Amino acid sequence: MTRYEAGRFWRGAARLVPRQRVDQAFEALVTKQQPYVESARSIGTADRAILFRYIFPNGLLPLIVQCTVVVTFTIISEGTLSLLGAGVDSETPT
Repeated sequence: MTRYEAGRFWRGAARLVPRQRVDQAFEALVTKQQPYVESARSIGTADRAILFRYIFPNGLLPLIVQCTVVVTFTIISEGTLSLLGAGVDSETPT
């Protein structure tokens, strides 16, 4: 990966981080109001147990999807630059 490619990747990834935080916060708020969380709270389950058992796993899925999109974008960008002749040498593993 050239410096130019690395700079483009990290700028794109840095733009996604605040958006991921907003998505995570929204997902946590939506999950917090689900009936299974309310029922766990009503039977006396501790807040920490609810967080790690219900809210955290449901909030991970959007994060995994975003990371997959970033990796896919990076692979496509590197392939496009190599096709145009602006990528790294063919002998260099990336």
